[in-house]
Parts: sequence; structure tokens; C-alpha cells
Amino acid sequence: PVPPPAGGGSGGDEALAAGTRVAHEGSDGVRRLGVVAQVHADAGGGPPYYTVALEGAEGSLSERSTERGRLSSLSAGWPPFAEVVRAILGRVALTRLDHAAGGVWEVPLLDPGSAEAEGGEGPPPLPTQATGEALRYALDCLRAEAVALLPGEPPETAVGSRLAVMLRASDAAG
Repeated sequence: PVPPPAGGGSGGDEALAAGTRVAHEGSDGVRRLGVVAQVHADAGGGPPYYTVALEGAEGSLSERSTERGRLSSLSAGWPPFAEVVRAILGRVALTRLDHAAGGVWEVPLLDPGSAEAEGGEGPPPLPTQATGEALRYALDCLRAEAVALLPGEPPETAVGSRLAVMLRASDAAG
């Protein structure tokens, strides 16, 4: 059995509901994040089995049928790290100051009353004073995923490994 991840996740025998965020351990020992898409029960009354949508490269999903023993639930309440980062970045303006390779980027937060902020579609801009808290929340989401994917590793090591995997996938995609 997979030991429960730190922070409240579980790898126990209790049934999981559709929509539960999980870490799935494949037969090769690799753990991937996913969501329980469906819960199935045999007419004979055996334990439920699951269809899980697993995260792949570039946000793609693949479905897999699996039993409970290969799944660990993530701590409740933590949205996917990539979605939190997308939401934060969707509320700031990125400007490249030096267009040469390896140039410097400026990330000015839009002033709520500015014409640029008022004219755009989507969510309101992120107030400057909220930046630190937004980044802490994103890091907490990353930590929840990393600990679920690498149980038994110190959280700092797990976070570094998760970021390295995400950066390699991003580099390979584009």
C-alpha cells in the first residue's frame, strides 16, 4: 500500500468519490496526478474500482481504470498548482524589456483604476499588496501536489523535483 501523503491526504481503503484529486501509482512506480472521473461497482459486491483522468504533457489527460490501492487522495481544498499560476498570471501584465535572447522581463501589476485594467476582459487585476499572499498560496498548492507525488521525501525535495518535472515538460513542448 502507498503511505498517506503528509498534510491530510489518504491512501486508505475508504471509497473515493468522483471529482476527488488523486495521485496514481503506475506499475512502473511512477506517480501522476489525476482526478477520479467515475466510480464503478461490480454487481457481485466487490470493492469499487475507478476510472481516473491522469495529467499528461501540456495539460493533456488520459484515462485509466485502476483499483483503490494505486490511488492516494490529495489533501482537500488545494486546487491544481498550474491552474493557480495561470489565474495569477492572467491578472498581471508581462512586458519584455530586452527583446534579445534571455532578455529581462518586467511584471507590472495593473493598477485597478488604470485604463489598461478597466478596458480588458476577464478578472480584475491583482492588487500589488496581494502579490505575496497569491504566491504563497500557489506554493502551498505546489507543495500539496509534490508531497502526494513523492511521499516520504522531505517537502523541500519533493517541491524541487515537481518543479523540475514541470519545467522539463514545458521545455519539451515549446
